[in-house]
Amino acid sequence: MLVRDIVKLIDEFAPFRYQAEWDNSGFLVGRGDGEVASALIALDLTRDVADEAIALGVDVIITHHPYFIELKSVTDRTQKGGVMLDIIKNDIALICAHTNLDAAQGGINDIWCEMLEMENVEMLSMLDETVGEIRLGEYNIPKTVAGVIDIIKEKLGTKTVKYSGELCDGVKKVCVCSGNGGSFLNDALSCGADTFITGDVKYHTFGEAMEAGVKIIDAGHFETENIVCRKLQRLLSPHMDVKISENFGGFFNTI
Repeated sequence: MLVRDIVKLIDEFAPFRYQAEWDNSGFLVGRGDGEVASALIALDLTRDVADEAIALGVDVIITHHPYFIELKSVTDRTQKGGVMLDIIKNDIALICAHTNLDAAQGGINDIWCEMLEMENVEMLSMLDETVGEIRLGEYNIPKTVAGVIDIIKEKLGTKTVKYSGELCDGVKKVCVCSGNGGSFLNDALSCGADTFITGDVKYHTFGEAMEAGVKIIDAGHFETENIVCRKLQRLLSPHMDVKISENFGGFFNTI
């Protein structure tokens, strides 16, 4: 299999044309005709992930978050430039699937809704009839905030979840956005959701939601997006050896 074939597989599943205007998803580094026998998947490309890829001898790194949004040059004067030089030197290609993978049918937000055990899920902020940036679902048998948090902790293996409202409050109609979804609060309000589940919510966004009578559950940026690594592994494993990085667990820890 060639690098360009992997790009095509991902594009068929989560078309790159649906990425946000500010995003930089796609085939970012390497030769399209490069042969691929193995790949490494991670949420982000870090020094540790690059070193792991080099040690494993993989041919391509596939990440969710892109690398070139702010990178203006590729030199060893910067940490990111040094990482890029090293993967180029070792003939490792880089492919990123970010907001296109958030929006795709069967992508991160659908995986997240399935893990949350939601029913009657539909797309909101539609980009076309099969792609939408956020999801709306419900619990036919209402749960409590505490009950939903228990599901999140069990499925994600996380110990820390921020929330607003009371643990005994009811949860029925839910808006979901993986990653940093605070900017979609108005969508949650306009669709009549009683609860908004996302990550990276700012203090004042919690306040706005409280004033509007909507509960927020912040399950974390890393936690709500890292779930896609297994999906990408299943998508590509029939064609090559695919590993998920053991050297990236987010950028911070909690106690």
